[in-house]
Amino acid sequence: MAIPAHMGFAVLFGMLYGEAKYLVVRGHRIGSALCVVIGFALSAMLHGLYDATATLANYGDGTFLLVVAVIYVIVFLVVRSAAKHDRRFA
Repeated sequence: MAIPAHMGFAVLFGMLYGEAKYLVVRGHRIGSALCVVIGFALSAMLHGLYDATATLANYGDGTFLLVVAVIYVIVFLVVRSAAKHDRRFA
């Protein structure tokens, strides 16, 4: 589960970093900086939650699997939202 989780963290940060690059080209430096900070913070927070749960959880109680499922749902929703935004420019 570590490989898909790390892919999800990278996708979240990469999407927000890409949005930051788009905003800086448009002249929105504050929005660009916010995207970078939010992308890093969200990725770091989810990674920390994943690591803490993997380290501390009793695998028999399902806590780790629940946290991983929640992380995957968050990544899926963010990617789906971004994909809907991209369709407008196609």
